[in-house]
Amino acid sequence: MDELHIGLLGLTPDVQVIKREGGPFAASEWAIPAAVALFVSASVLNGFLHELGAEGARALKKTLANLFARTKAVPVEIVASDGAKVPSSLPIVSIFLPLAEERRSGVEFIFPDTLDDRAFSKAIEDLRAEFGHAQQSEYMSTGPAEETLGGVSVRYSYGPRLKRYVYLAESAQWVEISRLAHPSPSRSATTGIPDMPIDFAILTAIEVERRAVCAAFRLGDSDRVRKGSRVYWRGRLPLKNGEFYQLVVSQAPDMANVDAALLASDTLHHWMPGAALLVGIAASAHKDVRLGDVVAGSDVYYYERGKVTPEGTKPEPKIIPADATLWSNVCAVPDWDGSVAESRPDGIDDRPKLHYGVIASGEKVIADAAVRDEIASGHRKTMAIEMEGYGFSRAVWQSFERVRHLDIRAICDDASRSKGDGWHKYAAAAAAGFAKHLLLDRPLEPRP
Repeated sequence: MDELHIGLLGLTPDVQVIKREGGPFAASEWAIPAAVALFVSASVLNGFLHELGAEGARALKKTLANLFARTKAVPVEIVASDGAKVPSSLPIVSIFLPLAEERRSGVEFIFPDTLDDRAFSKAIEDLRAEFGHAQQSEYMSTGPAEETLGGVSVRYSYGPRLKRYVYLAESAQWVEISRLAHPSPSRSATTGIPDMPIDFAILTAIEVERRAVCAAFRLGDSDRVRKGSRVYWRGRLPLKNGEFYQLVVSQAPDMANVDAALLASDTLHHWMPGAALLVGIAASAHKDVRLGDVVAGSDVYYYERGKVTPEGTKPEPKIIPADATLWSNVCAVPDWDGSVAESRPDGIDDRPKLHYGVIASGEKVIADAAVRDEIASGHRKTMAIEMEGYGFSRAVWQSFERVRHLDIRAICDDASRSKGDGWHKYAAAAAAGFAKHLLLDRPLEPRP
C-alpha cells in the first residue's frame, strides 16, 4: 500500500512516498517482540482470567468488543451546508500532515473527490489561507479506506492528539470533525451547519462599524443568521495550529446605551459567547489621542447619572471595569502595526496609535469643546467619549453568565463644533483592525 507523508521542515515541505510490499513476511519485524510479550504475559493473563471467573470474562469480552467497535466507527455526523448528511457512497480523498510547530501532533484534511476543479481549487485556497501548508499538488493523495467515519469511508492516519478536518463544499469551509461530534446538533437557519460554541461576540452600534468588522473578519451577506428579531453575521477566525475562534457579529438598530444594552442581552441569550467586544468609533477626550487612533477601554465611565438640586446637579457617576483577563491580554498584546483597510481622509502617510484608558459613555452626541472638557474632567484618565459602552458593559455585567467583555474604540472626531462624519469609515476600520489583531494573539482558549 502506498502512503504519502509530508513533513514540514521550516516552510519547505518534504514529500516522501513509502511503498509497503505485501506477502507472508511483510509483518515479520513484529513477530519476535510479539512472541516474547505473549510468553511473558501468558501466566499473568491466565491467573487474571481464573480469578475473574466465567461471568466476569464474558463481561470483559463484551466491553472490549464494544470499545473496539467505537474506535473503528467514530459516531460523528458529517453534514453539508444544506443540512444533508454526506452519503455513504461518497468517495473521499485525504492526507495526513505532521505540524511543524508540534511534531507529536497531527492533522488530517479530508476531501470529497467528487469536487469539481473549481471547488477543489477553492478548498486548497481556503486550506492554505487557514493553515499555511504546502501546495496543491501535495494534496493529490489517494489510498484504500482504513476506517468508516459516520458511514463514510475515509483514509485515516493515526497520531497523538490528531485533529481532523472535512471540507464542506457547499459552505466552502474547513470544519474540524470533533466540533461536528454532537448527539443532536442544532443548525443555523441559513447555513445548515451545526451551531458551535461561540468564542467571541462582536457588537457594533451603527452600520459603518458593523461593515468594518465584517470586512476585517471576511464576513458577508451569506453569513447572516436570524435569531428572533435579530440578524447576526456568523463566521470564524483561523488561529495557529489549526485552531479557530467561532465568531458572531451584531449591530444595534440605533446608537445609544439603551439599544446597546438590549443588543448585548439578546446576543448573550441567543449565542452564550465566551466573551463580548464592543467595537466602534468615538470622540477624542484627550489632547494626545488623535483622529484615527485606537483606545482600549480599561473602564467605562458613565457620567450622566446624578441628582438635580436647587444648588445644581450633584454627579453620581458609574464605572464598570473591563474583564481582567481580556485587559491583561490587551496590555501584553504584541505591537500592532496599525494597518487599516481604509485610506486616511487627510492623505497623510501615518498610522494610528494605541492608547489605554477610560472611555466615557453618555446619552448625547457631543459637539461642544467646553462640554467635552467638562466630561473629561470627571476622570483624569478619560481618553474617549461615546454613547454605547455603559449599556453594553452593564448588560454583560448583570448577566447570569458574567461574560468577559471589552470596549474598543477608534477616534473619528474631537467632539467640537467642527466635528463631522469624514473620519467614520477610517476610524471604524482601525477599531476593527485592532480587534482582529487582539484575537489573533489568542487571548482565550478556543471553546471545545
